[in-house]
Amino acid sequence: MKRRNFIFNSALAALGAIFLSGCNTKNNADKQTEYQDSDGKQISMYIYEPTGICASSIEIAIDENNIIHHVNIVDGCPGNTLGICKLVKNKPAEEIIKTLKGTECARRNNGTSCPDQLARALEEVISKQKTSV
Repeated sequence: MKRRNFIFNSALAALGAIFLSGCNTKNNADKQTEYQDSDGKQISMYIYEPTGICASSIEIAIDENNIIHHVNIVDGCPGNTLGICKLVKNKPAEEIIKTLKGTECARRNNGTSCPDQLARALEEVISKQKTSV
């Protein structure tokens, strides 16, 4: 188990610079890279630039079965976004979309939120994964 965590954490650390650089398009989940985890699962890393929220980007690591391996919401409300990231780990993307889509931020009151933008990002990622097969 320690070796698996080391391999996964090493891969995430190696990709940190990619995540920090972001991407230039709005509402577009750009695939940054792919790697295989220690179990041989193909993991795709995406960066999504949300609109209408405090967060500047959403980073997603998802496998070919649409299981979420890692999410990082950059900026936004720290405690809330960290909690969301922990709750969605190892969950099916479809379940997360169903749960979070339509959630509104009371502070911004503009029809979206960090959870809603994560759901939108996951929808786009799933769509891109279907078209790349």
